[in-house]
Amino acid sequence: MVMQEKLVQLRKEKGLTQIELAEALNVSRQAVSKWESGGALPATENLIFLSKLYGVTIDYLVNDEGERPVPTETKEAGASENRNRKWVIGVVCGLIAVIMIAAVGIGAAIMQSQREPEVLDFSMLEKEDWNGLETDVIHMEWE
Repeated sequence: MVMQEKLVQLRKEKGLTQIELAEALNVSRQAVSKWESGGALPATENLIFLSKLYGVTIDYLVNDEGERPVPTETKEAGASENRNRKWVIGVVCGLIAVIMIAAVGIGAAIMQSQREPEVLDFSMLEKEDWNGLETDVIHMEWE
């Protein structure tokens, strides 16, 4: 099948008129008509748009020989599913990490709260001998 026949067939399969296709491509209806009648060839950027619109390769459009390949939409859908799956896995792993960090923090807080507080009996300090010196005054620094 030659290119102009392919263009007509693909456009009709999509249910588009020449005018609708021309508007989508921002070209005149006459340009689309010339492509489909073999009077002219679409520019490269139009071929790219047509291949994406119809879900075929540019190679399929321009070569007279060859069978219609698997639509590129199917390939893109599979790639999109893989990207979505990877994103979901990443989010789940991130949530698990956050939960684990929170659990460790909560466990540490519980352990800290269950420890016996250290009680300092200042009456014992009054009678202590600091480096061999009796003292009534103790200088303390707090951090």
